[in-house]
Amino acid sequence: MHKPFSTLSQRGQVRRMTFMARKALEAYAVPVTSVKPLKQVYNKNFRITTQNSEQYLLRIYRPRRTSVEMVRSELLWLAALSQDTDLNVPKPVLNKEM
Repeated sequence: MHKPFSTLSQRGQVRRMTFMARKALEAYAVPVTSVKPLKQVYNKNFRITTQNSEQYLLRIYRPRRTSVEMVRSELLWLAALSQDTDLNVPKPVLNKEM
């Protein structure tokens, strides 16, 4: 049985979140070669590098603090910024089921 997340050391929390990131990436058609944790502020972000040297950002949201509607809104906003402006913003990537 796993220890509660809040009782883990910082290193243990990063290790557990990295494991979760790798599991989440199984839902995407992206050939991952590297999962690098980035500095955690509120949510946990990872730099994903593929076999083709493409880079992505994977964000794992804090449970019970972010609703599905809030995440969808953020993704729609990023997609609109990417399409309608010259800003360099991350482009949302659909998973295998979408």
